[in-house]
Amino acid sequence: MIERVCQTEIRELKEENKRLKLENEQLKKGKGDVKKQQKQIFNHYGLDLQLDQLVEECSEVIQAACKYKRRCRDLNNPRILGSLIEEIADVKNLIEQLELSDVYIARRVEELKESKVKRQIKRIEKEKEIVIQ
Repeated sequence: MIERVCQTEIRELKEENKRLKLENEQLKKGKGDVKKQQKQIFNHYGLDLQLDQLVEECSEVIQAACKYKRRCRDLNNPRILGSLIEEIADVKNLIEQLELSDVYIARRVEELKESKVKRQIKRIEKEKEIVIQ
């Protein structure tokens, strides 16, 4: 009886694994399309216009974050949260366009992102040491 249950669970896990792999492949294909489109957008508008757009979108994400903090920290207002999410997507989209435009930019952003995360983790660990003492 136990053996049959285990075999059923194994079969279900294998099916789930296949399904997840297929979904992952489809997501990768879709991301490739988005990357191509982002590159196309960047090539059409150029660096100067996209930097101007990034400045505008950054100001909008700041406003949306402030409004969210002021009005609805409890997630019960989907309109304000939705606005924040939309502005984050706009900023990420433009940043990704810049990264796609130049391999050096993309590489340096990743390197700096990693080093800044490591540095912040060290700060957090030091803060914990201070609290413990």
